[in-house]
Amino acid sequence: GDFVMIGIGFLLAKVAVNTGIQLENVLKAGPALILQELGNLGTLFFALPVGVLVFKMGREAVGCAFSTSREGALAIVGDIYGLDSPEGRGVMGAYITGTLLGAIFNSI
Repeated sequence: GDFVMIGIGFLLAKVAVNTGIQLENVLKAGPALILQELGNLGTLFFALPVGVLVFKMGREAVGCAFSTSREGALAIVGDIYGLDSPEGRGVMGAYITGTLLGAIFNSI
């Protein structure tokens, strides 16, 4: 867990620097980003109840359905609960699954 937090720190710094340089483009994409965040609410209203009620995941479902489970979410969950907690296992599972499946999907 400690080494993952160090790696995430470097990734967050890189994302912050790249975002600052492209701030004008980020502001131009405002409506698209707002729609994306509305889509992220689907995890709260659909995936979380399915994870808890159907798959009986418990606290892991909270971590798994938290935001998009990217670097920022890993850092937040790691700071609050620790990555060895059930929430940390859920967010790490979603992060790893999304990274692997996303790479395969994008390569196709």
